[in-house]
Amino acid sequence: MYGNGGYTGDDRMCDLVSDRFAVLQVMSRFGIALGFGDKTIAEVCGEHRVDTATFLAVVNKLLGLGFGTQTAMQELSVRALTDYLHNAHGYFLEFRLPAIRRKLIEAIDYAHNDVSFAIMRFDEYVAEVQRHMDYEEQTVFPYVEGLLEGCASDSYSIDDFRRRHDQVDAKLREQVRYELKKIQTQLGVTTIYVTHDQTEAMTMADHIVLMKDGHIMQQGTPNDLYAHPNSLFVASFVGTPQINKLTCKVVEKGGSLAFQCGELLLSVPDDLTALMQQYKGKEVIVGLRPSELTLAPEGQGEIEGTVDSVEPLGDGFIVYLKAAGQMLVAKIAGGSTVIGKTISLNIEKGKFHIFDSQTEERLNP
Repeated sequence: MYGNGGYTGDDRMCDLVSDRFAVLQVMSRFGIALGFGDKTIAEVCGEHRVDTATFLAVVNKLLGLGFGTQTAMQELSVRALTDYLHNAHGYFLEFRLPAIRRKLIEAIDYAHNDVSFAIMRFDEYVAEVQRHMDYEEQTVFPYVEGLLEGCASDSYSIDDFRRRHDQVDAKLREQVRYELKKIQTQLGVTTIYVTHDQTEAMTMADHIVLMKDGHIMQQGTPNDLYAHPNSLFVASFVGTPQINKLTCKVVEKGGSLAFQCGELLLSVPDDLTALMQQYKGKEVIVGLRPSELTLAPEGQGEIEGTVDSVEPLGDGFIVYLKAAGQMLVAKIAGGSTVIGKTISLNIEKGKFHIFDSQTEERLNP
C-alpha cells in the first residue's frame, strides 16, 4: 500500500487497482492487460514494455498524490506519455463523448421545443474538442517527436500551444456550465453538483456548501461566501485572483489605530476601530480582495507601490504591485499601466476582511 509519497514500483498492481478503479482506464491507455496476480507494478509494467516511472506519475497524479520527487520527474519517458495521451484521445472521442450525448438526450424533456438546440450546442462542443485533439495529433506530438530525435523546429512554439489550449479549455468550460445550468432550469428540480472548481460553483449554484476534509466550512449563496467568508480558508478558496493575505500587527499611530503589515501601514477604518481595540498589540490577518482595490491619483492612495507585472484583460488588467515590501494583486477595471510605474490604490469602503491569526476565523461582521 502506498505511503504519503504515492505508489512506487514495489507496490502490488492489485492493490493499486483495488484502491481506485479509475486506474483501469489508465492501464488500458498504456496497453496493460488484466491477469497480473500478485506481481508488483514494476513487474507488470516491465512485462508490457511500459515505462514504470511514467505510468506511476500518471496514476499518482490521478489519485491526487502529485507527480513525485524531482528525481522521479526527470525519469519520465516523454514518448510513453505522448502514447498515453494519444490513446486517451481515442477513448474520449470514441466512447466518453458519445456516452455523455446519450445521457444528455435521456435527461432532457422532449416536450421542450429547444431540445434540438441543446444537442446542437453539445455537438459544437464535441467538434471543438475534435479540432483541438487533431491539432495535438498533427502538430504538437510530431513536434515533441522531433525534439526527442534532436530535430527542433523553429516554426513552432510550445507557448503558442499553451495559449491555444488555455483558450479552448476556457471556452469549453463556459459552454458546459451554460448547458448544465440550462438543463437544470428546464427540469425544475433541485440538483446537487459536486465540483472542485470554484468557478463552476460560483457561476452555477444558488447555494454552495464548501467542504474541507469532510467538514462543512461554510454554506450560503455565492455572494455570501465571496463577500463574507467566515474563515481564511473560505476567503482563499473563493475568488480569482486569490485574496491578498497580510499578517499585520494592530498598533496605535498618532492617536489612531493602524495595521502594521511589515513596512506597509494601513489605517483601521472607523467601523472597525472598536473591534480592533481588543486586538491592540496583537497580530491579525488582513484580507484584501484584488477586485476591491481601486486606482487613486498618484500619491493620494492608501497603498503606493511599483508595478512588478501586468496581465491585460481587455476591459481592464491585473497588476502585481510591490508595496513597502509586500506583493499585492489588484484587478483594475478599465485603463492600463506598465511595468515599473508607481501607482496608488485605495481599499473600497467596508471591504476589509479580518481574521484571527491563530484560528483563522473571521473577526469583523
